[in-house]
Amino acid sequence: MPIPLPSRTVTPRGFARFALATLAAVAALASAAGSAEAALRLPPGVRCVESGPYAVVAAPPADGKGGDTIIARKPTDRDTLCSTRLGPDDIAIAGPADGVRLLGAARGFVIVDDMAPTAPNTLTIRDIATGATVWQARYVDREWPLIKPTDVTLLLYVGEGTPETCPDYDKLKAQNQRPVVMERSVFDFKTLTLERLGPKRCAAAR
Repeated sequence: MPIPLPSRTVTPRGFARFALATLAAVAALASAAGSAEAALRLPPGVRCVESGPYAVVAAPPADGKGGDTIIARKPTDRDTLCSTRLGPDDIAIAGPADGVRLLGAARGFVIVDDMAPTAPNTLTIRDIATGATVWQARYVDREWPLIKPTDVTLLLYVGEGTPETCPDYDKLKAQNQRPVVMERSVFDFKTLTLERLGPKRCAAAR
């Protein structure tokens, strides 16, 4: 029986409460509600989110080096719903050597970041079923991308700031900061198109 997932990332306790409420029929098979809650509690740092028919699980590297281990699966029972172990029918999306972190997931896609130490970062949207890269772009992480079930909003990297494109260019350079030009934009998961909302603006990269 397919199991519904919450539409946003939640804390381990919040996820357990959600599961107990929505999986009443399954939880009833357990000897007590406490056992179901324990089974769904996530380890520290682990994220478990919904993306279409998939549950996407991301675990940080145990030694703090490299990127997330990201797995996708079609959930069938509560015991494996958010497991960090790769099962025979699961999809391995990334490992520590790939150097990416999970930003979120929606509509059968995963959205990852390349963990660049300085702006611009690279955001990549991958199709879980095919493994194909649907869209990739550089963005400025002055604001984290906002991922919703329908789209992702980000500060699209337009280019390096110049005296012509950046009113505070001299001031930023004097402060040993890096001016970059960005534009708020939205990528639609259904149409796979980007809409630039404007206006372009210049600010210091983080």
